[in-house]
Amino acid sequence: MPTSYDTFTSALQDLVVTGVARRYDHIPASISDLPCQWVQMPESDEGLMTFDGSGGFPTLRAQLLIAVEAVAQGTPITNWSATVTIIDALATALRAVAAGTFAKSKPTFRLRMVSATVGDSNYWAVEATVTAYG
Repeated sequence: MPTSYDTFTSALQDLVVTGVARRYDHIPASISDLPCQWVQMPESDEGLMTFDGSGGFPTLRAQLLIAVEAVAQGTPITNWSATVTIIDALATALRAVAAGTFAKSKPTFRLRMVSATVGDSNYWAVEATVTAYG
């Protein structure tokens, strides 16, 4: 049985990342505790396993976003350093995920520093595009 989107996104949102103060189970309308994380943009690819059937071994993908600090503070050096620290912590947490936690496989991921907008505010953030199979 393929992994459901609910199982995949729920496990991803429950990922414990050192330094994160709050894990949201939805995209927040506003932020009070920083750094904080949430999952957004789940998607999937599913090819055929045989020529006469449909469905197969899905590729599940979603973004885990961690907002680190507000942009409008005038402290880019401090914010840069805090964001790089979160990138390291997130990479460590994702490397430790066992097969079967998010889906059948261990996850693969791509990390990048981004600017995230929540409400009317922009934040220094880390975006992880996390992929798992099955």
